[in-house]
Amino acid sequence: MNVTVSYDANYAHQYDSRPVREMSEVRWNFIQSCLSLPKGSRVLDIGYGNGAFLKHARAEGMDIYGIDLHDEDFGIPVVDLETNIHFDLICFFDSLEHFPNFHPLLNLRASNVIVSIPSTPAWLLSSPNRWRHYKPGEHLHYFSRRSLDRFMRDWGFNAKLTEGYPEDALRGKLTIDEQILDNIYTAIYSRP
Repeated sequence: MNVTVSYDANYAHQYDSRPVREMSEVRWNFIQSCLSLPKGSRVLDIGYGNGAFLKHARAEGMDIYGIDLHDEDFGIPVVDLETNIHFDLICFFDSLEHFPNFHPLLNLRASNVIVSIPSTPAWLLSSPNRWRHYKPGEHLHYFSRRSLDRFMRDWGFNAKLTEGYPEDALRGKLTIDEQILDNIYTAIYSRP
Protein backbone atom coordinates (compact mmCIF):
# COMPACT_ATOMS: atom_id res chain seq x y z
CA MET A 1 0.00 0.00 0.00
CA ASN A 2 1.27 3.46 -0.82
CA VAL A 3 1.35 6.49 1.46
CA THR A 4 -1.06 9.11 0.12
CA VAL A 5 -0.89 11.60 2.99
CA SER A 6 1.70 14.33 3.33
CA TYR A 7 3.03 14.40 6.89
CA ASP A 8 4.16 18.01 6.72
CA ALA A 9 3.78 20.98 9.07
CA ASN A 10 0.11 21.34 8.05
CA TYR A 11 -0.51 17.78 9.22
CA ALA A 12 1.28 18.52 12.52
CA HIS A 13 -0.74 21.72 13.06
CA GLN A 14 -4.03 19.80 12.98
CA TYR A 15 -3.30 19.05 16.65
CA ASP A 16 -3.22 22.74 17.57
CA SER A 17 -7.01 22.81 17.93
CA ARG A 18 -7.25 19.59 19.94
CA PRO A 19 -6.96 19.14 23.72
CA VAL A 20 -3.25 18.29 23.51
CA ARG A 21 -2.42 19.39 27.05
CA GLU A 22 -5.10 17.14 28.49
CA MET A 23 -4.06 14.25 26.23
CA SER A 24 -0.42 14.71 27.20
CA GLU A 25 -1.39 14.46 30.85
CA VAL A 26 -3.49 11.32 30.26
CA ARG A 27 -0.60 9.68 28.42
CA TRP A 28 1.98 10.79 31.00
CA ASN A 29 -0.09 9.53 33.92
CA PHE A 30 -0.58 6.15 32.20
CA ILE A 31 3.18 5.87 31.62
CA GLN A 32 4.15 6.91 35.12
CA SER A 33 1.58 4.64 36.78
CA CYS A 34 3.52 1.74 35.24
CA LEU A 35 7.12 2.89 34.80
CA SER A 36 7.76 5.68 37.34
CA LEU A 37 10.45 7.16 35.11
CA PRO A 38 12.93 9.23 37.14
CA LYS A 39 13.83 12.78 36.18
CA GLY A 40 16.45 12.85 33.46
CA SER A 41 15.05 9.80 31.66
CA ARG A 42 15.44 9.94 27.89
CA VAL A 43 12.10 10.00 26.07
CA LEU A 44 11.78 9.75 22.29
CA ASP A 45 8.44 10.44 20.58
CA ILE A 46 8.23 9.15 17.02
CA GLY A 47 5.68 11.14 15.06
CA TYR A 48 5.63 13.88 17.70
CA GLY A 49 3.40 16.25 15.69
CA ASN A 50 3.45 19.66 17.34
CA GLY A 51 5.50 18.41 20.30
CA ALA A 52 2.83 18.77 22.98
CA PHE A 53 3.59 15.44 24.70
CA LEU A 54 7.34 15.99 24.66
CA LYS A 55 6.94 19.49 26.10
CA HIS A 56 4.87 17.96 28.90
CA ALA A 57 7.58 15.33 29.50
CA ARG A 58 10.24 18.05 29.55
CA ALA A 59 8.21 19.94 32.19
CA GLU A 60 8.27 16.70 34.22
CA GLY A 61 12.08 16.71 34.07
CA MET A 62 12.69 14.34 31.16
CA ASP A 63 15.33 14.67 28.44
CA ILE A 64 13.27 14.76 25.27
CA TYR A 65 13.88 13.87 21.63
CA GLY A 66 11.63 13.66 18.60
CA ILE A 67 11.44 12.15 15.15
CA ASP A 68 8.91 13.39 12.62
CA LEU A 69 8.65 13.84 8.87
CA HIS A 70 7.88 17.55 8.97
CA ASP A 71 10.69 20.07 9.22
CA GLU A 72 8.91 22.74 11.24
CA ASP A 73 10.65 23.85 14.43
CA PHE A 74 8.36 23.13 17.39
CA GLY A 75 11.23 23.50 19.88
CA ILE A 76 11.89 19.75 20.05
CA PRO A 77 15.46 18.35 19.88
CA VAL A 78 15.34 16.18 16.76
CA VAL A 79 17.22 12.93 16.13
CA ASP A 80 16.93 10.45 13.29
CA LEU A 81 16.29 6.71 13.14
CA GLU A 82 20.03 6.03 13.13
CA THR A 83 20.69 7.66 16.51
CA ASN A 84 22.93 5.81 18.96
CA ILE A 85 21.12 7.16 22.02
CA HIS A 86 19.63 4.56 24.34
CA PHE A 87 16.17 5.74 25.39
CA ASP A 88 14.32 4.93 28.57
CA LEU A 89 11.05 5.22 26.63
CA ILE A 90 10.08 5.39 22.97
CA CYS A 91 6.56 6.62 22.24
CA PHE A 92 4.40 5.78 19.24
CA PHE A 93 1.21 7.76 19.79
CA ASP A 94 -0.94 7.29 16.69
CA SER A 95 2.15 6.78 14.53
CA LEU A 96 3.17 3.13 14.23
CA GLU A 97 0.30 2.32 11.86
CA HIS A 98 1.60 4.99 9.44
CA PHE A 99 5.00 3.38 8.77
CA PRO A 100 5.36 1.78 5.35
CA ASN A 101 8.44 -0.14 6.56
CA PHE A 102 9.28 -1.08 10.15
CA HIS A 103 12.86 -2.15 9.48
CA PRO A 104 14.46 1.26 10.32
CA LEU A 105 12.79 1.21 13.75
CA LEU A 106 14.42 -2.05 14.77
CA ASN A 107 17.83 -0.40 15.27
CA LEU A 108 16.50 2.00 17.90
CA ARG A 109 17.59 1.11 21.40
CA ALA A 110 15.26 1.50 24.37
CA SER A 111 14.25 -0.04 27.67
CA ASN A 112 10.52 0.56 27.16
CA VAL A 113 8.07 1.36 24.37
CA ILE A 114 4.53 2.72 24.56
CA VAL A 115 2.21 2.31 21.59
CA SER A 116 -1.25 3.74 21.05
CA ILE A 117 -3.15 2.49 18.00
CA PRO A 118 -6.74 2.33 16.82
CA SER A 119 -8.42 -0.65 18.46
CA THR A 120 -9.21 -2.87 15.50
CA PRO A 121 -12.73 -4.38 15.53
CA ALA A 122 -13.11 -8.11 14.83
CA TRP A 123 -15.28 -7.39 11.77
CA LEU A 124 -12.76 -5.03 10.10
CA LEU A 125 -12.06 -7.27 7.11
CA SER A 126 -15.73 -7.79 6.29
CA SER A 127 -16.86 -4.14 6.70
CA PRO A 128 -13.87 -1.79 6.81
CA ASN A 129 -15.76 1.33 5.70
CA ARG A 130 -17.90 1.25 8.85
CA TRP A 131 -14.84 2.04 10.99
CA ARG A 132 -13.63 5.63 11.24
CA HIS A 133 -9.98 4.57 11.54
CA TYR A 134 -10.02 2.78 8.19
CA LYS A 135 -7.84 5.18 6.20
CA PRO A 136 -6.12 3.54 3.23
CA GLY A 137 -2.98 5.46 2.28
CA GLU A 138 -2.73 6.95 5.77
CA HIS A 139 -3.09 3.96 8.09
CA LEU A 140 -0.91 1.37 6.40
CA HIS A 141 -1.25 -1.30 9.11
CA TYR A 142 -4.16 -2.44 11.25
CA PHE A 143 -2.80 -4.17 14.33
CA SER A 144 -4.71 -6.51 16.55
CA ARG A 145 -3.48 -6.80 20.12
CA ARG A 146 -1.97 -10.13 19.16
CA SER A 147 -0.15 -8.85 16.06
CA LEU A 148 1.17 -5.84 18.01
CA ASP A 149 2.47 -8.18 20.73
CA ARG A 150 4.17 -10.29 18.05
CA PHE A 151 5.78 -7.23 16.44
CA MET A 152 7.07 -6.02 19.81
CA ARG A 153 8.45 -9.49 20.69
CA ASP A 154 10.23 -9.62 17.33
CA TRP A 155 11.79 -6.24 18.22
CA GLY A 156 12.99 -7.67 21.56
CA PHE A 157 10.32 -6.26 23.88
CA ASN A 158 9.23 -9.52 25.46
CA ALA A 159 7.23 -8.20 28.39
CA LYS A 160 3.93 -6.33 28.08
CA LEU A 161 3.79 -4.35 31.32
CA THR A 162 0.32 -2.88 31.01
CA GLU A 163 -2.45 -2.24 28.52
CA GLY A 164 -5.70 -0.36 28.37
CA TYR A 165 -7.72 2.41 26.77
CA PRO A 166 -6.71 5.53 28.74
CA GLU A 167 -7.08 7.88 25.75
CA ASP A 168 -10.74 6.93 25.38
CA ALA A 169 -11.40 9.19 28.40
CA LEU A 170 -10.79 12.15 26.04
CA ARG A 171 -11.25 10.70 22.59
CA GLY A 172 -14.38 8.75 23.43
CA LYS A 173 -15.51 5.25 22.64
CA LEU A 174 -16.90 4.32 19.23
CA THR A 175 -20.57 3.59 18.68
CA ILE A 176 -21.31 1.38 15.68
CA ASP A 177 -24.70 -0.29 15.21
CA GLU A 178 -25.62 0.74 18.77
CA GLN A 179 -22.62 -1.19 20.07
CA ILE A 180 -20.04 0.69 22.15
CA LEU A 181 -16.49 -0.22 21.17
CA ASP A 182 -13.08 0.65 22.54
CA ASN A 183 -11.37 3.30 20.44
CA ILE A 184 -7.62 3.66 21.10
CA TYR A 185 -5.63 0.74 22.51
CA THR A 186 -2.45 1.55 24.46
CA ALA A 187 0.23 -0.84 25.68
CA ILE A 188 3.64 -0.49 27.32
CA TYR A 189 6.34 -3.05 26.55
CA SER A 190 9.70 -3.63 28.17
CA ARG A 191 12.91 -5.46 27.41
CA PRO A 192 13.76 -8.18 29.94
